[in-house]
Amino acid sequence: MDQIAGRRPNLLIVGVPKAGTGSLFSYLAQHPEICPASEKEIGFFSPLSEPTGETGSLASYEAYFTRCDGQPYAVEATPSYCYGGPRLVGAIRDMLEDPRIIIILRDPVDRLWSAYTFQRSLMNLPGISSFESYVAACEDERRRSLRANRNVPPTGHLKGLAIGFYGEYLGDWLEMFPDHTRVVFFDDLSSDPHQVLASLCRWLGVQEEVTSSFRYGVHNRTINPRSMVAGKAVFAAKRRMGRLLSPAPKVRHHLRSLYLRLNAGEISETMRPATRAHLIDAYRDSNRRVADLLSPRGYELPGWLTRT
Repeated sequence: MDQIAGRRPNLLIVGVPKAGTGSLFSYLAQHPEICPASEKEIGFFSPLSEPTGETGSLASYEAYFTRCDGQPYAVEATPSYCYGGPRLVGAIRDMLEDPRIIIILRDPVDRLWSAYTFQRSLMNLPGISSFESYVAACEDERRRSLRANRNVPPTGHLKGLAIGFYGEYLGDWLEMFPDHTRVVFFDDLSSDPHQVLASLCRWLGVQEEVTSSFRYGVHNRTINPRSMVAGKAVFAAKRRMGRLLSPAPKVRHHLRSLYLRLNAGEISETMRPATRAHLIDAYRDSNRRVADLLSPRGYELPGWLTRT
């Protein structure tokens, strides 16, 4: 039997990581005029963040959208696209047909804490015993990356600090997609997701009224495991079985509920005030650049972008 032809997406949620991209993808996927990819995080363009990286075939990308049937939009969400650099952004512009781009920005200090607890929950931080030591390791990694003249955050699990310098890459998107980039703030998505979705629908030119019946639960929330060994094993199994479970949301929900009952716990660590002050200062110039980019475009900025 011939493979059913898919299509290329024309709506991309490109980041930032740990800012609600999974939740926003799930909300948009409920819209009858928006067809979601069969997987949320495809990463088709991700190799282009490296100077010699290449994408797979467009046919392999289109295969994620074979169930789309004439909807005005097809959407995918890969958070790492946001900081992939001009080569990646240019390829999206050249290979997709006039796509709409959504970027979610979150206070970079809080985003970094979320990245830390997430990587900690996966046991990806051996030898790092605290948030302060994680920040120091990320700062070392960023210095090495800058010395190597890399224009994108370093690879690996210590790029959390670098991702938060939004002013270093937001301009790439606004320059290449000046009329088709929409910035959403995590603050708004958390406090009133329905209002954010309604606004996005008006921007996309699709029905706004249907959003009142959407399910607005939080997706992909970091789970701090009581047993780190069990937690890592579960996440490894999730990665292996993700595509198999994609068509079975009820099974996924049941397995997640079971895991939460058996292994979810609370993290006892908190961010020290001195560490927060240090990070606020580190991100200050970048935040100013972001504010300078967005204010003339009519955005109402959250407090973390306007503090001096």
